[in-house]
Amino acid sequence: MEEAQANQHDKSEVLFLPYLTGERTPHNNPFATGCFQGMTAATERHHLTQAILEGIAFSFRDCLNALSEDGLPFSEMGAIGGGAKSRYWLQILADVLNVPIRQYVGGETGPALGAARLAYLSVTGDTPKTICVMPEIATILTPDTAKYPEYSERHARFSELYKNIEKPE
Repeated sequence: MEEAQANQHDKSEVLFLPYLTGERTPHNNPFATGCFQGMTAATERHHLTQAILEGIAFSFRDCLNALSEDGLPFSEMGAIGGGAKSRYWLQILADVLNVPIRQYVGGETGPALGAARLAYLSVTGDTPKTICVMPEIATILTPDTAKYPEYSERHARFSELYKNIEKPE
């Protein structure tokens, strides 16, 4: 990821569909497949890494759009899990989604901590209010609105690529 970050201004046309194990929301297609599109002899490893990060962010954007269409607006989001350690990755998400992303202190342990809290609640009978406290925010990454039009165009190409190679259920 460091290589992609160091070369982030070296743009390429490579797109990545991240559907390596099918796709759930919003496509509900277990037969969806992943692919790289747009590679040339000039494509380098950092282009592929950037395409992977953007492809995952575009997939999140599809999910966010589906939720927004159902009336669930998002003014801010929080990141947890291993990827939450990378400010670079979270900035891409903020830019693609056009929404601020909260980076929590210790956010990389969020999924495991959440599971542990649920187990604790089931054993002790305590209320969620006693154990499920909001984590401390390390920083909030705000979207770079100048990047949103470019990402919107790339997302449109990403969506078209999915439609062109979609495998029916």
